[in-house]
Amino acid sequence: MSLHIIKSHHESSKSLHQCLSFAQNDDVLLLIEDGVYSALQSTLSVNIKNPCYVLKADLEARGILNEIAAHFQIIDYDGFVELTEQHKKIISW
Repeated sequence: MSLHIIKSHHESSKSLHQCLSFAQNDDVLLLIEDGVYSALQSTLSVNIKNPCYVLKADLEARGILNEIAAHFQIIDYDGFVELTEQHKKIISW
């Protein structure tokens, strides 16, 4: 089981789509930095079956805390640390 940390949301990089093409069913996704834009209800264009988390501080910094899709669980920095401790393999996108 791997933790995929998605940091980018540029249309040209499509980090979330790339990640999902490699992620296994039991892998976990975490969106941070500009990657949190991938959690917006208005931009989410894929059906994600993996557990998904998004960093609250980055949502707040971008003013989109109340605009994310229901599938994403909001976590704080302590939750971020817990996820990194729970996964031996961490992949950044």
